[in-house]
Amino acid sequence: MICVREYFPDTFSTAVRQKSRWIIGIVFQGFKTHKWTSSLTLNYFLWRDRKGAISNFVSFLAMLVMIQLLLLLAYESLWPDAWHFLSIFSGSAWLMTLLWLNFGLMVNRIVQRVIFVTGYYGLTQGLLSVLRLFWGNLINFMANWRALKQVLQHGDPRRVAWDKTTHDFPSVTGDTRSLRPLGQILLENQVITEEQLDTALRNRVEGLRLGGSMLMQGLISAEQLAQALAEQNGVAWESIDAWQIPSSLIAEMPASVALHYAVLPLRLENDELIVGSEDGIDPVSLAALTRKVGRKVRYVIVLRGQIVTGLRHWYARRRGHDPRAMLYNAVQHQWLTEQQAGEIWRQYVPHQFLFAEILTTLGHINRSAINVLLLRHERSSLPLGKFFGHRRRYQPGNVGSRPDNSTRITSFDAITITQSRFKHRTGCATGVRK
Repeated sequence: MICVREYFPDTFSTAVRQKSRWIIGIVFQGFKTHKWTSSLTLNYFLWRDRKGAISNFVSFLAMLVMIQLLLLLAYESLWPDAWHFLSIFSGSAWLMTLLWLNFGLMVNRIVQRVIFVTGYYGLTQGLLSVLRLFWGNLINFMANWRALKQVLQHGDPRRVAWDKTTHDFPSVTGDTRSLRPLGQILLENQVITEEQLDTALRNRVEGLRLGGSMLMQGLISAEQLAQALAEQNGVAWESIDAWQIPSSLIAEMPASVALHYAVLPLRLENDELIVGSEDGIDPVSLAALTRKVGRKVRYVIVLRGQIVTGLRHWYARRRGHDPRAMLYNAVQHQWLTEQQAGEIWRQYVPHQFLFAEILTTLGHINRSAINVLLLRHERSSLPLGKFFGHRRRYQPGNVGSRPDNSTRITSFDAITITQSRFKHRTGCATGVRK
């Protein structure tokens, strides 16, 4: 199924026009094209589309009756010596049972609406969705009346002119302009030449986006990549040491949230939580992050690999070997000097990548599916890779379809520190295996 997300008109007249156009197309013109069939299943779905011609009128009248009954109830309860009217619901037991069942289903529908609206837009909008039921009934009633009037005037729904309304589509960047390409920013900042950009585009490291690929090829540094990403997203950038983050600040963000959004809490500024990310965060995700941590959140771009290594250190469910501890142990045994260990660490960190980035860039799974699986992973105790394999969305052997790609992408964590250490012991130049 392909869906298009756009804003619904925010004025009464344009909302009625938009809704009436849908009713004409789905109910009246659709009936001309798709007649009732002998299939009960197909007829059920056709009825779901076409019942609006009746239910929009009935729902509005039912809303008026409900408002009247609520006013009468308030009058009888609050006004001294009020007149008491006979209940319109007195009757057989089956009628009362049917009314209570209908009431329960309606309450369930309202609760579901509040829950899902709150998840996207916050508690205030979630509660307002209850009031919008009445507003929606009014729009549906007026739109239904307008659609019926147009069809009767033209005699045939296919003759009704297309009542065009302006479409306004949301943008995850906060405006309608697209982000400037990363390569263009690097060119403008004279970090690379056009020839280098063309070469990087032609020989991109499989499984990595352009910035990470250029970093792997030695065309740019981690600082230059962070600066370009910060300029692209209109935020600041900085270098961090994840091991120096206070544990009390780490406690501000649950592990499921940090791993889902690939961010680390860095500091508090005027009750605002500053988080670090290796890539831009869209406004929708930033708003969701704000709600989940319970305070306003702002993000900065940090150097490549610093978030990945920080997440492993603070939030990983199952920790393997600690590369930083390996370096510390080498210094303690005088296999390396502190300067050599620091240089190895600075070269090791930028070559650590997010698992999800590799999967999506290779095309084994799209970003939407990744988000769905991450939501489900919050309730699982399995490591992410095993969880993906268990869900049959991802097979571990798919990453790096060729041996060189698999080694190039997945083996940094296990190999780089060890090899760099022995290079220092033998007097060779430091470096990261490519």
